[in-house]
Amino acid sequence: AFAQYFSQKDAVIKNCQFALTRLKKQESKKAELQDELVAVNEKLKDYIQHGGENFDALNAKYEELSAKLDAEETAESDRKRRIAKMQKILLMLKKTDSVLETFDESVWNAVLENLTVFHDGSLVFLFRDGTEIKV
Repeated sequence: AFAQYFSQKDAVIKNCQFALTRLKKQESKKAELQDELVAVNEKLKDYIQHGGENFDALNAKYEELSAKLDAEETAESDRKRRIAKMQKILLMLKKTDSVLETFDESVWNAVLENLTVFHDGSLVFLFRDGTEIKV
């Protein structure tokens, strides 16, 4: 399976680099959401101290922003994990000059996401970049 994967090395490297570029361009909206959340929180504090008419609207906005911030933090964490995964694949492929003749645990851990063994003895290798090879 690695031999088949390695035969596509140039395409895999190109795809990983493209994915890295896209992932890095996805700007985090976290700081913007945090600023908005602080502003709404200040308005809520002002309401508590001085009263006002918009508590329900302010509270709903606070809850909405809080949920968006949680979602953005999850997305940002996912992006960072995917970037690290792609960088690991690129590093391993760039430093591997030829098809492996013996098992190499570091290559296995760097490029393989999952291996599924079926009852008929067939295998499906899922590589970290999404490539699937059936053997």
